Amino acid sequence: MPEQNKPFLLIDVGNSFIKAAVYQNDICLQKSSFLPGEEKALLTVFSKMSFHSIMMLASGQTNLHKSLQEFDANTPVHQLHFGLVKSINWSYEMPETIGIDRIAAWLGAQTMYERKNICVVQLGTCMTIDCLENGQYHLGGIISPGLNMRFRSMHEFTAKLPLSSENEVFGKMGNSTLSCLASGVLYGMVAEIEYQFEAFKDLVGGDPLLVLTGGGVNNLAHRLKPSNFVAPDLVFLGMLKVLKSLI
Repeated sequence: MPEQNKPFLLIDVGNSFIKAAVYQNDICLQKSSFLPGEEKALLTVFSKMSFHSIMMLASGQTNLHKSLQEFDANTPVHQLHFGLVKSINWSYEMPETIGIDRIAAWLGAQTMYERKNICVVQLGTCMTIDCLENGQYHLGGIISPGLNMRFRSMHEFTAKLPLSSENEVFGKMGNSTLSCLASGVLYGMVAEIEYQFEAFKDLVGGDPLLVLTGGGVNNLAHRLKPSNFVAPDLVFLGMLKVLKSLI
């Protein structure tokens, strides 16, 4: 396969999962997911493929970068970091401390919705909500516990509360301890998102976009009052945007 036609391999190492995607001509050809510690399985899955280059994002702990360099000495391996991001202006006090997975999601939103006012909600171990004016200016955001962290904290830091999940949701108000816990977590997150989105709307005016990404966002998306878009590959699109800028 000619070098310019080879696909890109993108790897997102999170705290709960390692996700990988193969992109060629801006089209996702393959996606895989692995648990932390399954780096060897990831390398095995992609060992028979040839790539133009590889980009890795690491918000969780891993030694995968070194393994990737040994995986194919002829394939460039890049690690996404703050210094590679050129298309965002910051209001953040110390922008270099922002989680690189958050930044990748914003870059993906830039790709999908060029020069729009965008509120990006990313659900993972934590939930982050960030506001981008004109797709370029990061005005700020919030970080709060994610879905599983909320459920686990109520169970682990109390003597009698059981471990609930989003599957126990009965309605906005529960009719059992499990459903009360589930409704409290899920609709608490809904309220956070709606509050931040309305604050952003008041700040920039007009009709900004609300974009959600990450695991489990569908449970939130259909419960939100504002119209919203679910973009599951936002982080990969951001990584691809940076990788293409390097070649």
